[in-house]
Amino acid sequence: MRRTLRCPTSSWPIPSSRRPLPPIYVSGPLLRLRSRYYDALLAVQIRDDWGPWVELLCQAVIEACEAARHLARDLVAIVAHWRVQKGLRTNSTAWRLA
Repeated sequence: MRRTLRCPTSSWPIPSSRRPLPPIYVSGPLLRLRSRYYDALLAVQIRDDWGPWVELLCQAVIEACEAARHLARDLVAIVAHWRVQKGLRTNSTAWRLA
């Protein structure tokens, strides 16, 4: 039986309210930390102890931000390489789309 990660918050993915940035998806890090996540969630539900859950969520957000930053850097490098490789004119449609 497959279990779904439950979270006592209502904002998934975590939105950025100050700038129009893409959302941060924390499901990957939380899945990797699944047993610790369920232990922390149980502590919230039984003892109203939010500390471990908040720390775990903060760790997941940090990991998700680092992954998004690395992905963005890789995408920028791919676009730069593609532009150099193709030798496109700077006023061409393909250049503007890249």
